Amino acid sequence: MKNHYLGYFLIIVFNILFFKKYGGDFFNIIPTSILVIILLVGSFYYYIRVLKSFYFSSLHGIIYLLFFIMYISLFWTNSLHYAIEKIVTFLFTIIIFYLFTPVIYKYFKFYLFISILFYLLYLVDLYLSYGFINELASQMVLNFRLGWDDDDLTLFHPIGIARFISLGLFTLLFTYQLYKRKHFSILFVFLLLFCIGLIYLFFSGTKTPILALVLSVSLYYLVNYFISMYTKIIIILIPIMLVILFYLLFIFNVGLTHNQKVYIEYRFFNPSAAFKDRAYQNNRALDKIDASNLILGTGSGNFSYLYNKKDIRDYPHNIFSELLIENGIISALIVLYLLFIIVKINRYNQSIPIKYFIIIFYYYYINSLFSGDLISNNILFGFFILIINSSFYEKKECLE
Repeated sequence: MKNHYLGYFLIIVFNILFFKKYGGDFFNIIPTSILVIILLVGSFYYYIRVLKSFYFSSLHGIIYLLFFIMYISLFWTNSLHYAIEKIVTFLFTIIIFYLFTPVIYKYFKFYLFISILFYLLYLVDLYLSYGFINELASQMVLNFRLGWDDDDLTLFHPIGIARFISLGLFTLLFTYQLYKRKHFSILFVFLLLFCIGLIYLFFSGTKTPILALVLSVSLYYLVNYFISMYTKIIIILIPIMLVILFYLLFIFNVGLTHNQKVYIEYRFFNPSAAFKDRAYQNNRALDKIDASNLILGTGSGNFSYLYNKKDIRDYPHNIFSELLIENGIISALIVLYLLFIIVKINRYNQSIPIKYFIIIFYYYYINSLFSGDLISNNILFGFFILIINSSFYEKKECLE
C-alpha cells in the first residue's frame, strides 16, 4: 500500500474514533478496540516506513515519568480496576499519538477536510436525534440539556457534544485559513456550519467547553510574539462584546418565553448550577491530602475508594486535585510543566498545523480544570506529544 493511501485511511480511522468518543450512532456498530488496533498497527507501519527510526527527546521523558508514577501506585491503590483503566487509556493515547504524528503532520490539509466531513456528519446525527431550533427551543426548561437523556441507547452527552462541536469549530477556522482561494461561497458555507455548531453548543447547556473555546484561542494569540498588539486587543474584545450583547438580549427579554428565560438564566448566569458541585468535588480531594500522601499520593484511581469504599469510577473534576490525591505533588507539577512547555513553543510558532494542535491542547487543558478525569481528558497528553513531535519534524523536515 502506498504511503499516502495508508495515511488517508488512518486519518479516517482516527476521525471515527473521535466521533465514537463523543457520541453518535453512525459508527456505533464498529468496536472501539478494533479501531484502536487498526490505528496502532497502521501508524506503526507508516512510522517505520517513512522515518525508519524512532525520535525521542527529554520532553518525552516528562510523560514517561508521569506514566511511571501512575504505574508504581498500582501497588498501593485500593481501586485497582479503575486505576488499570486509567493507566491503560493513558498509555494507549501516548503511543497512538506518538506513532500517528507523521501521518497527521504530513497530510494535515486532508485531516482538516475529513474532520469537517465528520463534523458535518455529527451535525446530521444531532439533527436526526434532537431536531433543530424549533424543536430544541420548545424543550427549553430548567432541567433541559441537549444529550441529557435517560434512554440507555442514547450515546450523546452534553459535555461530549460541546467538545466535539468545539473541535469542529476550530477545524472550520483553520481550514478556511489554509484555503488558497477564499471565495465568498466557501466563506458562506463555513459560516453556516459554524453558526449551526454554535446553536447546538448553546443548547448543550455547557459553560466550561464554551469558556475553553474562547480562552484557548485568546491564549494562543496573546502569547504569540508575531501577533500585533492591535490583533490581540481585537481577540480580547470580540468575546467580551458578544457576551455583553447576549446578556443585553437576555435582560430585555428579546423574543424569549418564560421557560426559555429560566433555562438561560440557570444554565449560563447561575453560578450555583455547576460551580458549587465542582467546588465540592475538588474540596473532597484536597481535604484528604496530608504529609503522608503528598509525595506519592494514595494510588491511581483511589479518590473513588476514599469516598465510596468501592472500586468505581469517581473523580474530583480537576486534573490537579485528581493527581495530587492519587499520584502526589510531582505528578501535578508535571502537568503544570506541560503547559509551560507548550506556552514556550507557542511564543515563536508560526506553523499553522502546530497552531491548530496548540489551541486544541489549551482547549483540553482548560476543560481538565473543571470536568472529567484522566480517562476523559486523555487527549490532552496526546496533543502534547503531537506538538512536541511536530515541532521536531518541522525543524528537521523529516517528512519531505
